[in-house]
Amino acid sequence: MFVLRAASSSIQDVQLDGYTLTVHQGRLPEPIAVSKLLARAFAASAGEDGDEGGASPLAGAALVPFQLKLLAALQWRGSTLGRSFIAVAATEAGSQELAGVANVSAGMALADADTHQLELGPGQAAATISNMAVAERHRRRGLGRRLLAACEHAAQHLLAPPATLCALTVYSSNEAAIALYESSGYQIESSWVDPRWAESAERGRVAFGRRQLMVKRTLGVEEAAAAAEEAAGAARLL
Repeated sequence: MFVLRAASSSIQDVQLDGYTLTVHQGRLPEPIAVSKLLARAFAASAGEDGDEGGASPLAGAALVPFQLKLLAALQWRGSTLGRSFIAVAATEAGSQELAGVANVSAGMALADADTHQLELGPGQAAATISNMAVAERHRRRGLGRRLLAACEHAAQHLLAPPATLCALTVYSSNEAAIALYESSGYQIESSWVDPRWAESAERGRVAFGRRQLMVKRTLGVEEAAAAAEEAAGAARLL
């Protein structure tokens, strides 16, 4: 169970099996360390938040400009989206090493999707989970699943209005990630076509790996109303 408090922009969440998960609302913790972790994790596809699009793996000196692009994008999100932007960081309890990260933000813009496509009704809202990665030596320990759950919980209890649906994009070739998301309740939204891939294909040069949109309905309307009341009460305590 995740217990989140909205009294601070940095909220310590829970310690599990040698890791501490911390939720940061409205800011990005350790931006340089986060961008470095993401650059290494995404080096094989180089597609997340970049224009390289997975044509070939990045390595060595080529990682530096990719990391800088990630850093700029993340800092822009943190400064522009305000409290609609939430970062979850996992650190190893002993070494305090950054082991994993993920972001969640209100709306569907970061998933290149339109909420109208998902048939959201009155009182319903969507959130996008992005930039989820675990450092190589910390993988296969269930940390990715915990980051995902923490993002979902934050979207339900810290965003306003509370998210009743969470969405994310994943490259079609990333079978391990798709399996993780499916086992966590996400389903592929077959009506969505990756706009970056489609635009590239129309030009006759497919420079991007194709992504899938996956969605999970996390709250009903009544639950969302209760979560909104809880969030409003917490905000009054600030």
